[in-house]
Amino acid sequence: MARISASSVPSQIDRINRFKGINVSVDPTQLEYNESPSMLNMTLDTEGALDKRTGYAKLFPTALGGTVWSAFDYRKSDGTTEHLLHAGTNLYRMPVDGTQPTSIYASLANSRSNMFAMAGKVYIQDGTNYLEYDGTTVKEPDPYIPTLFISTPPAGGGTAFEDFNLLGTKFKQSFSGDGTATVFQLALSGLDATPVTAVVGVTTINEGSGLTVDRTLGKVTFTTAPATGTPNNVVITASKTTAGMKQKITACKNARLYGGTNDTRVFMWSKNILYRSDVYRPNYFPENAFQKVGGDDDIQNMVIQYDTAVIEKEFSKWSLRYEQDSTGKALFPIRPINDTVGCIAPLSSQIVENAPVSLTRNGVYTLAGGNVRDERNVSQISKRIDKLLLAEPNLKDAISIDFDQKYMIFLNGNVYVWDYRLNEWYPWDNFPATSVWEIDSRLYFGDVAGNVYYLKKLGENAAYRDNTQAIIWHWYGKQNAFGMDERRKLVEKVEVTIKPDSATSAEMYYITDQTQSPLVARLKMNMFDFNNFNFGEFTFLVNNFPQSTMTKIKAKKIVYFQLYFKGQEIDESLGLLSISIIYSPQSLVK
Repeated sequence: MARISASSVPSQIDRINRFKGINVSVDPTQLEYNESPSMLNMTLDTEGALDKRTGYAKLFPTALGGTVWSAFDYRKSDGTTEHLLHAGTNLYRMPVDGTQPTSIYASLANSRSNMFAMAGKVYIQDGTNYLEYDGTTVKEPDPYIPTLFISTPPAGGGTAFEDFNLLGTKFKQSFSGDGTATVFQLALSGLDATPVTAVVGVTTINEGSGLTVDRTLGKVTFTTAPATGTPNNVVITASKTTAGMKQKITACKNARLYGGTNDTRVFMWSKNILYRSDVYRPNYFPENAFQKVGGDDDIQNMVIQYDTAVIEKEFSKWSLRYEQDSTGKALFPIRPINDTVGCIAPLSSQIVENAPVSLTRNGVYTLAGGNVRDERNVSQISKRIDKLLLAEPNLKDAISIDFDQKYMIFLNGNVYVWDYRLNEWYPWDNFPATSVWEIDSRLYFGDVAGNVYYLKKLGENAAYRDNTQAIIWHWYGKQNAFGMDERRKLVEKVEVTIKPDSATSAEMYYITDQTQSPLVARLKMNMFDFNNFNFGEFTFLVNNFPQSTMTKIKAKKIVYFQLYFKGQEIDESLGLLSISIIYSPQSLVK
């Protein structure tokens, strides 16, 4: 804070510049000179100017009639990108030119979903279905058929080779025929009614035409004994259905790709169980490729920090790493890294500047290191705004995005923005987001009615309105005693420097320990602009340099003085560069 005393006059100047964000963690009298105890719908530029945020507009004219649950960019092998959108029970192709989306599938669950890509296809999870989309057709993936045992003699046994696939019912078993045996014992009994087939050498033999099956005992009997040949010359394919197996995967509503330094496997989770796919096979989840993580509290999310996967549970954090045993077999050991701080909202987790950030029961925390168990490896970053954030209902429903160097939490129509360039927080409202995503450096969000909106950029037409509504904003300064709590003061004038624009204004008020003022002044700094000409706001101002406006106050015999500004004019910007309060010390407080 700069205080300048003139030797010829008793007046002093208290100047506010390089504004900071909101801070509700301390009393308004204890703030730094450029912090705010209350602000709404404002942002900060890199030089500390206080700006009104831009608004948003509808992307396409007709609502989709169902909650917008998720969106995904499907980058095809031909280099093109298809924007996918899940709203209601439909999966849509979503153009970004304003054209109405086209439904390509209509039987998704009407619930929150997740999409990811692997091996040229998109995979969709909605908690009920697990589907794939190849650019043409949406369907259940064809489950990989694993070979459970190889080198099996006709009487059974053999060498274990692959695990049963949770997604499917079919399995294979390779036998070595001896030219005599006709009965071949499978590893699994209680087979289902799916027809059994066999390949002997290069010849396919079907059930009822060369072989019969005892499903109860899992025995296959050939009419003619398979000849002696090379090992594994008889491959039998059968099927066994076990209740609840497939549902272990279809119940999962989120996933992460991970494989150490490469994204080679799909990891999914439900409750406190983590499942993993085979390498580059999202249609194969081996029966034994699962791990229980910690206690009974649910896994909330999994984020990738360098070559480590950080598993976030409600009350703890764990690390998962790719390792190999002495034979080269992949291992994924899980180790605890923090036992006190977890994650309460699954969709609040982001990697921000290479560190996991998420919403907990006690605020937003970041993880400094993910390799060593240490209660000090997390730090709280939201203390200045927690009184607002943690008072929100339904914290578990918070969604987030890392956009434009800002970590943004959307919750109950509000947005809590952490501008991590400046390490400052500020809140916005009137964002009814049920999902949020980014396409080509632009922010999009959907709502419960099936509308999709996009955030306007500076300089775009009608950038300062939320669809058709005005953006209501305010900013309060600290309750300022000017460093002299023991003296009364006379506040004489306030000088405000504003960025000129085609339409910009602010209403100025003040509060003291004695009174609250009516409207003191409506500050304007409109420039002549052919593109936004308005006779009602006509001006000859064409200079785009910042302009200062001086307003007389005459607030006498006060101890504390607090300025505030607000506005609710549609299509008006605002940029505050500095505020100077001219005041004079008076008598001691008695």
